[in-house]
Amino acid sequence: MTSYQNEVVLGTGVLKWRPQERLTDRYGFVFLNANARMEEQLPISLNSSSSGQHGQLIAIVRETRESMHIGDYARGVYPKTPLVGQRILLGVGTLIFDQKAGAVGIYPDDDRITDWLKIRGLYRAHSQTVTLIFRPTFSKNHCPRARYCGDVEKKKFLASSDTAIMELIRKILAGCCGRFDLHPCYEQWIAEFGTFRALEIMRHQAGNRGGVDSLQTKMDCSGVGLYGGLNDAGTEYIFYEWTKDGPRYRVHLTLKQAEAIFKKPRTYLTFIRCTPEHFEQRRLEREAALTADA
Repeated sequence: MTSYQNEVVLGTGVLKWRPQERLTDRYGFVFLNANARMEEQLPISLNSSSSGQHGQLIAIVRETRESMHIGDYARGVYPKTPLVGQRILLGVGTLIFDQKAGAVGIYPDDDRITDWLKIRGLYRAHSQTVTLIFRPTFSKNHCPRARYCGDVEKKKFLASSDTAIMELIRKILAGCCGRFDLHPCYEQWIAEFGTFRALEIMRHQAGNRGGVDSLQTKMDCSGVGLYGGLNDAGTEYIFYEWTKDGPRYRVHLTLKQAEAIFKKPRTYLTFIRCTPEHFEQRRLEREAALTADA
């Protein structure tokens, strides 16, 4: 994954699960035992700080041994000893914990009642000493831009699939073209601030040159929100991905483009990877603008 979605270590121990997981076909929870003895269940404490987040549960093999588990005869799946260092994907979905049992699991995106975790991955990891890690990802409900895990310099995404882009376009058109009713907060702001003040705010947001975050969405809009505003020259809008470790990608958008996309949302926009050189150029442009205004 990308640098702003860091893997979280949940704990290290011998991976096991309780008999009811196999008997019910749920295969939903595992725990890390303090030792490899089959007859002893001594779950170690797990890091539950990522509970409720969407992502992948992965086992990294540290030590191997032969599993004494009989396997799942009805399913034709049996233990298989992995290699040290192997990363085994156990499941994808919402991370959940059974604190009483000291267990961790994944609730699947499709709400199925069986096979919450990947059964073949489980039987490769059973009785092995592993480090369980959680790797945050976005669900299928988030836009393709948010789910993208690559690192190419430029990548095109469909505007209509990106709620954050479409929201910002509505804000641009509201403030620049007098189409105030397009603004997502139009009715709320009229009621809260009165008509004159509400329209003044909309115009300022869209027309504020050099605004770092004059226009923005919620951080989790579409999975990864956007923030930015009109550049210092007043020629285009620049929006950045709103992520905790700094933006991955940015998009440049003119007023003319915003109008065209609003009329024809099935248009592709090019997102450009953020670099130190870009931010240095913006800093210089800001200094030049301030000097000109002095």
